[in-house]
Amino acid sequence: SASYLSGPMMGLPKAASALLSGEMKDTNMMPMFGGLLENFFGRKRRQELFATWGSLWGMLPKGGDSIWGPAADVDCGDGAVPSGTDCVLKNENGGPTPNIPFLTFTDEECPNYEDPLFSKFGSKPAWSFDDVIQYLSEWKSEYQGTRAIVEAWNDPTIHPLPHAPSLNIYCMYGVGLPTSRMYHYRRQNASENDVPFIMDNEINNETKRIIIGIKMVDGDGSVPLLSLGYTCAELWKEDSDMNPGKSRVVTREYKHEGSFQIDDPMRQGPLSGEHCDILGNHGVLEDLIKIAAGDSVEPRIVSKIEEIAKKIREHPINAQEKNNGDGERDGEHVDGNNDSSNDKDEL
Repeated sequence: SASYLSGPMMGLPKAASALLSGEMKDTNMMPMFGGLLENFFGRKRRQELFATWGSLWGMLPKGGDSIWGPAADVDCGDGAVPSGTDCVLKNENGGPTPNIPFLTFTDEECPNYEDPLFSKFGSKPAWSFDDVIQYLSEWKSEYQGTRAIVEAWNDPTIHPLPHAPSLNIYCMYGVGLPTSRMYHYRRQNASENDVPFIMDNEINNETKRIIIGIKMVDGDGSVPLLSLGYTCAELWKEDSDMNPGKSRVVTREYKHEGSFQIDDPMRQGPLSGEHCDILGNHGVLEDLIKIAAGDSVEPRIVSKIEEIAKKIREHPINAQEKNNGDGERDGEHVDGNNDSSNDKDEL
């Protein structure tokens, strides 16, 4: 058996923001600490440090715009759909909206950058996930970490499971905590001491779940639900091409129910679903003992991950890809030079 506990299977949006500007929710949510941090270890130095961490490059969001673009994990309630970092009423035919950006600039004008790369991307009012990946790979091409983008060895949308019919896989993670998903940024003149694009932490809207410029969605506080559950709930289903051996895949979710502990005030109790605290979750520990002992652990889904997977599957981008694939299998003419990597570049 293999057990994934709070695994960021589809990557982390905050890995992209850390590599882009040295910022994330953790560095921006504490005003006093954040001020000291900028004075003694500013964005530019943090970004340069983070760029040397191969683990962050390996945790960049996987699947590109076809997975993250539909914003299927952004809950807008009945009768509304995501549009940018906002929610709007459905269009007349009730269809899904176009791709949702990962990053939206809040300022209207782009500075006159000397670097053509900054001008190329700074002139865009918003960036998709694919834009972010392309920018980072060009900007930091000298770093070894960019190999994780090119080789994509840990991308579950590209590489299938081994053909292992007897393998049991358990995906175990917490839900119910606000988690970083999309960002508001602004442009500024680059300098020796700062980066050209920085987070706009003055954007706040509790109703829209926007905190210090960050759009929040369901997750475990560090990893959004889409990354925690989509791989196991959708990509690795028994009838999927990404599960050639039809291995048994069990999704087991734990609703966060944090509580104050007098004897351990830094943690959130035995029912916590927080990314790190879940290691002390009694239900998780019991399930891990059962798995180790060979007992059966059944699926338990308390989130909207199945609804999210359905929205992604039915989004026009992915429906078109599926139709193209069906046409190829049915003998329709398809240009043999257009491999899957070229398809992604066209999105």
